[in-house]
Amino acid sequence: MVAYVDEPGINPERDTETYAQVTLEIANWRWAGVPFTLRSGKALREDRGEVIVTFRKVPDAAYRSRAQEANILRLGLMSPSVRLSVSLLSHDLTLHQHDMELFSFAEGRPAYANLLLSMLRGNAMLTIRNDEAEESWRIVEPVVQAWAEGMVPLMDYPAGSEGPSNERGL
Repeated sequence: MVAYVDEPGINPERDTETYAQVTLEIANWRWAGVPFTLRSGKALREDRGEVIVTFRKVPDAAYRSRAQEANILRLGLMSPSVRLSVSLLSHDLTLHQHDMELFSFAEGRPAYANLLLSMLRGNAMLTIRNDEAEESWRIVEPVVQAWAEGMVPLMDYPAGSEGPSNERGL
């Protein structure tokens, strides 16, 4: 995979942002303390659009002495699918991670095709309103401004990787 700065016509001295990650919170009682991490980048290992729900680990004393992975629910956006990774207790009382594909439209049309078709038919249910777009820009604008002012360092990452490494392991 070719890195963005190695593509023809790209000036590597320009410091173009190719990766962004932001963690947001929704300030209400239902979602308090639940982080929402959004990431996007160029030349990553794979093209993927998904919502990943990472559940808290079980606080039960019976599991404290055992290695336990967090249960994860993955909702595919580009190729609609639902996958679940869960820690299950086996007959010998050890926890094992199991991955299950619960649902997949891998052979169907891409997810964005449904959006475009819906828009062409005059159904705006899958689109956002102008106030939602404005609120999105209100959230993103400080990040873009911080990049422009050099307040956030640009981090290099190898083409074909998951992106820059960070302290949260995302």
